[in-house]
Amino acid sequence: LAYLEPATYTVTYQLKILSTAVCFVLMLGRQLNVQRWLALGLLVVGVVLVQLATLDVSSDKTDGSGQTAAGWSWQLTGVGATLLSSALSGLAGVYTEMILKGSTVTLWVRNVQLAAWSALIGIVGLAAT
Repeated sequence: LAYLEPATYTVTYQLKILSTAVCFVLMLGRQLNVQRWLALGLLVVGVVLVQLATLDVSSDKTDGSGQTAAGWSWQLTGVGATLLSSALSGLAGVYTEMILKGSTVTLWVRNVQLAAWSALIGIVGLAAT
């Protein structure tokens, strides 16, 4: 987050919708109609336009010594981290759906299992501090 402006991060993170759709098609074998693919394409165009506008603004900022305050490398690092985060978010959501739909265990039992593991990890983390 330190490498991107908050508004830019928020807009870029919306690409999780695209990653979810791609994982949805690849992992679950579902199809999306042309209208939905066009909407996803418009989302990508919007994110690219925001990135380009932000890059123009950030290239004008200097720290007093003539060096760019937020140059290409910083913004690329922020965008790369945000893209990875959104891709993993989409993958996790679709994977969870795939596991839940393919399981014979009820949702309540699955929630108890997840809560038990979360409590165990929390207790270990608390004990380590």
